[in-house]
Formats: sequence, structure tokens, C-alpha cells
Amino acid sequence: MSPACRIVLDPDPVYLEASAQPRFQLSEAGLDVPHDGAMVPAVGEAGKTGWVYILDRRNGKLLRRSEPFVPLENTFPAPTAEGVRIAPGTRGGSNWPSAAYSPKTGALYVLGSHIPMLYKIDSAAMADARIRRPGVPPHVLATFTEFKDDGRFGTFTAVDVATGRIRWQHKVKGPLMYGGALATAGGLVFFPEPAYLNALDAETGKPVWRYELDKGYIGPPITFMVDGKQRLAVTSTRGVTVFGLRGD
Repeated sequence: MSPACRIVLDPDPVYLEASAQPRFQLSEAGLDVPHDGAMVPAVGEAGKTGWVYILDRRNGKLLRRSEPFVPLENTFPAPTAEGVRIAPGTRGGSNWPSAAYSPKTGALYVLGSHIPMLYKIDSAAMADARIRRPGVPPHVLATFTEFKDDGRFGTFTAVDVATGRIRWQHKVKGPLMYGGALATAGGLVFFPEPAYLNALDAETGKPVWRYELDKGYIGPPITFMVDGKQRLAVTSTRGVTVFGLRGD
């Protein structure tokens, strides 16, 4: 899913409150941020564009845009007959993985992917369109194609919601297109990559734990309490794996 706007509804009564137009992914978090000398109720959302957007959640006004959490190259270009190399590309930026916000650190933790692509006019499709509708200029039709050796990688990034600046970034070998982030009050942040579940120090980004779960994709981690003891759970093709967290 890749909606072109964000809509906020008041549940009682239900009516349209606000919408905003940046192209967002469904990876958002509610938070409060400083703006013009006051604390503003806001929502933060990581986009396929490679930026985090911070909006006033009362009216949808854009408060700030973060530094890019993936490399940007030829953003929002027109396609050409030869093709234009672009990044993030249609599969890059922030995809399905949800972001996580920690009120303790004031950071939004985002999974991102760097997958550059070639944006090229589809001359065959354009020719077919002219045949189907003679005398009517067709829309520009183009394709996105991946490079054979594109140097793709994933990023797990801590974005300061008060300033939009990147505090730290952890890179992994492959794209981070599945799963999601989990920030805990204990100062840890968890995220999955294919085959592994990772835990980092939320303040510094230093890796503190890594566990091999499966050979494939892993779902978003969650945490919960059972009989006063904290548990961490995550899904994979094996099913659900639950970990116990020691307090010492």
C-alpha cells in the first residue's frame, strides 16, 4: 500500500479533519515536538521518498522534513528515452516496516532500503497508445527497472523528531522491506533483517544482541508482560518465537 495522502478522522462524529499530500507509507507514530516555541501534537511518518515527515496532527500542516535516511539521486525527475538513474526507486525508501518512536530518546527509528532504478520512457507502450487513439497525444508512459549490480543495502536510522537530523544509522547488507521497529523503555530498539533479529542501544546505535531465527523474512517484533515478566515475540516462517528478557 502506498497512499498519496494521510487522512485523520474524528471517531465521534466521523468527519474529515485534515489531509496532506506527500507520498507516505504506513509507518507512522504519534508524538509531541517543539515548534515556534511551543510543544505541538504531531505525527511522524517515514516515506518512500527517503525522508521522515513531521506533521501537526491537528490540521495536517507540515512542520519539518528530516534529513534523508537513504541515499537520494535524481529525485522526482522526468523519464527520458535513455533512462535516468534514480534513488530511492519504487522499492526503496521506507516500505511496509513500521517505524517506532521512543519518548525517552525523542527519536523515530526507521527501516529503509537503498534500491536504485532506471526510470525510462516505454517507447513501445507509447507507440501502442498512439495507435489505439490516433490524433490524441498520449500520456508519458515509463518503466522502472532494477540494475543487475545496484549496490543495494538497508538502513536502520534514528531520526531526531525535534530537529529532523539523523542521530545515527546502522547499515545492513540487504534491503529492509519487511518487519518493523520496536523501541522499549529499557533503552533498546529491535528490528529484523532477513534471517536475524537485532537489538541496538537506542541512544548510540551500538549493536548489543543478534539472533538468527530463520533463512527468510521476519515479521515486526512485539513486547508484552506475562506474570510480571517481559517477553519479546517475533514471527517468521517457523511460526512465533518468544524470548524472555532478564532484568539483571
